[in-house]
Amino acid sequence: MRLQLNWATRVTLIRMILIPVFLATLLGEWPDFISRPAWWAAAQPWLAAAVFTLLASTDGIDGYLARSRNEVTTFGKFLDPLADKLLVTAALVALVDLDKLPSWIVLVIVSREFVVSGLRMVAVAEGKVIAASPWGKVKTVLQIAAIVAFIVKDSTLLEVLGSWGPPVVRATAWGLMTSALALTLWSMLDYFYHARDVITGPWTPEGRASVGALDHRTAAAGALRTAAVLTVGTELTEGLRPDTNAAEVAAALARAGHLVRETVSVPDRAAAVAGAVERLLAAYDTVVVTGGLGPTHDDVTREGVALALGVDLAEGPGLRDGLARAAARPVSARAAEQVYRQAFVLPGAEVLPAATGTAPGQVVERDGSVLALLPGPPAEMRPMLAALVRRFSAMRAEPVVLPCAGMAESDAQVIAEEALDGAAGVGLSVLARPGEVDVVLIDEGAGPEALAASALRVRGALGEACYAAEGATLPEAVLALASRLGIALAVAESCTGGSVAAEITSVPGSSAVFLGGVVAYADETKERLLGVPAATLAAKGAVSAETAVAMAEGARRALSADVAVSVTGIAGPGGGTPEKPVGTVWVCVAGPEGSSVEHHVLGGDRDGVRRRATVVALDLLRRRLAGTPGDVPAGPSRS
Repeated sequence: MRLQLNWATRVTLIRMILIPVFLATLLGEWPDFISRPAWWAAAQPWLAAAVFTLLASTDGIDGYLARSRNEVTTFGKFLDPLADKLLVTAALVALVDLDKLPSWIVLVIVSREFVVSGLRMVAVAEGKVIAASPWGKVKTVLQIAAIVAFIVKDSTLLEVLGSWGPPVVRATAWGLMTSALALTLWSMLDYFYHARDVITGPWTPEGRASVGALDHRTAAAGALRTAAVLTVGTELTEGLRPDTNAAEVAAALARAGHLVRETVSVPDRAAAVAGAVERLLAAYDTVVVTGGLGPTHDDVTREGVALALGVDLAEGPGLRDGLARAAARPVSARAAEQVYRQAFVLPGAEVLPAATGTAPGQVVERDGSVLALLPGPPAEMRPMLAALVRRFSAMRAEPVVLPCAGMAESDAQVIAEEALDGAAGVGLSVLARPGEVDVVLIDEGAGPEALAASALRVRGALGEACYAAEGATLPEAVLALASRLGIALAVAESCTGGSVAAEITSVPGSSAVFLGGVVAYADETKERLLGVPAATLAAKGAVSAETAVAMAEGARRALSADVAVSVTGIAGPGGGTPEKPVGTVWVCVAGPEGSSVEHHVLGGDRDGVRRRATVVALDLLRRRLAGTPGDVPAGPSRS
């Protein structure tokens, strides 16, 4: 891996490199041949404090550079906290060496760092991320201030302040250090609180799960098995083909009562396969490997797995005979012989016969874990995957998907987390789509009833932004409301170019309530087909509230609809102005009781703006239909 030494990382490295300079200044450990002036003894602590303050301030500088220049890197994320901890630890140890600070304080502070780092590592291994505690940031600031105060508290230069100077500075130093110590302990307890499920395991009906070793295995997941998926293929790691197997296998394992904690892809190299298999088998109950079981030179999964297990491959009974017909096809004798490589299996493996293709699958058990090798081509893999998951009893409820519109991803996360507070065994995932967010609740030991109860609480907390109780699409939600109310719908579109109508008509049975739509892109088309006044277009422009209202009312009138929705905007990349930048969109819903119009400035490229505008229009229509019954009365019956 090539290290990315951008400016933010360089500043961090400079901070680390200059730590010895700070220590030499503080401790006065200079070579004998370097003479020191007479004023050095009095100025030394102040110079050391200045160097320490300068180095500590670079923490803010590198963070600013990384964010403002979009230079956040993995190496930088690793290096920055390491530099901070080295600087603070070096200063504390030096103060102990100078008899300025009791050693037990340093032990508490350093121990906290080890404990928190360990907790976060365990959480990551469990597929969880513990956010940095806000108390930790305050703690760090207090530690830095306390260290500066302790460096100078015994300086003779404080005497210029009078007899009260040194006692006040010493009292301030101890006050800051006491506060820093208290927050050090408090922030550690805060981390323990947020990592409580990682430490103790989720609650189950039989009581809290017992966790012997903090790894991925079943003990840490309650009644559910843990799993990982390994896909093998250089075409995957090089981006030549999309990896569809990982998602398909993970979904099947989840339905079969597994917590899928990891998916990994490795190239067609036996050593890479061996390393991945060895690591995954040590961590998970079930490991499924796909790809690399064919006859060609780069099909090395069998050899890699044998290397990981420390065993030799052997020809399976009857497998050579089953491959005879396939071996007869190649003209080359060498190519024919390669076909028989597929007959070699791991010792003690259960062979999964090939329903299509030629490569058989294999299932072995090792130290309580199940390892399955399946072919890479999806048509060959699927029958074996179905046979594999049948051996596991499904103990896990299906994930609950709560789709939302008009809500930011981060807001959905915070609302769902607060609603789930205290709901152990329920995992949360938030998946963003253009204009929409899916809040996904995952059974991680809670069981179907507890998951359903949690979903009810979360949906209530999300409010009107959540448009379906379980996985329905936004057009389906709109059509369900219109059908229930007996409402006939129409659309008028400009910048979306028919996308709103396409979304509605993608739902089977939409013709029962959807009458049609008008794509009025040019101004003259808006005038001629929708009756938008030329004066409105001239005075307000095609992208305006007035034009959106006129379009919706015109579509409603022209198509004899009860309710019509319109959308007009600037999708870009050109056409924007300071007053109406690219992404400006107006949407309107017109009904018998009047019109509702909204203004949005949407992000993304042209396709992104068009997709988000489509969602915004459908969501406004949904919210209008879901309003009080008086908002949109049922229209007359139609033949």
